[in-house]
Amino acid sequence: MKFTKIFLIATSLIWTILNFFQVITSPTVVNLTSFMGIIPVVSALYSEVDLIYIYFNKARAYFFLKTVSFTPKSSRFIVNNITVDELEQQIYEIIKAESYTFDSSTILKTHEDFYLEIESINGLKNKLTLNLHSENDIQRLTIKADYQIAYRDVKEQWYAFLKLRNELFSHCSIARNTTDRFDVTINTDKQKKFNPFYRLTVRHVGKKEDKKFSLEFKDKNLLVKTNNNKIYGTSNNYKDIEKLIKEYVALSRI
Repeated sequence: MKFTKIFLIATSLIWTILNFFQVITSPTVVNLTSFMGIIPVVSALYSEVDLIYIYFNKARAYFFLKTVSFTPKSSRFIVNNITVDELEQQIYEIIKAESYTFDSSTILKTHEDFYLEIESINGLKNKLTLNLHSENDIQRLTIKADYQIAYRDVKEQWYAFLKLRNELFSHCSIARNTTDRFDVTINTDKQKKFNPFYRLTVRHVGKKEDKKFSLEFKDKNLLVKTNNNKIYGTSNNYKDIEKLIKEYVALSRI
């Protein structure tokens, strides 16, 4: 049924465009008001064709969504028995090798946590958190980064985070019968008219009002939670998170 509807709308659009070119090449006076009917046809295609809907809204967010809060995180149960001091030395070596700089005044340390703010050669800053937590006689190592960046930079910074994460975890063997975990949170609360969605969206029916909403679903191994101005995803496979980052859409109207 949906295919038939799209086919009819597309046919109408093509026919209207052909008539338009035929008329403007005609020597007679052109009445362009007769082609106003193309507007509802384009609107119908926007509503019915997923790719048009997704890429139009991605382009809109690319130019107008200036700041999002992007928080990737990953954890692993490790067999190595390490301390926060040892972890601190490892991360110093890694960020130096990756050409990051850091402000020593931002460093905070507890018996389980280590915090510092780092800056890339492109001038992008993020707050890095490392955590060591004992669970059932083994340690869980967690790395998290907090970015305030433009919508268009999210995918690039995901790869930058993943590189740091892989370098750090390469020093620590994974415990038997455990799996790595990957999480991501994207928050648009600095520009509240945008709401991020992945696969499922909500839409107002009738008079538009400010309503709170919450969606939760699974896409194979990926668990997704969405509510006002925020989307969260978690999986044991980093490719699921990459897919969410690549395909999520920030809508300015729902």
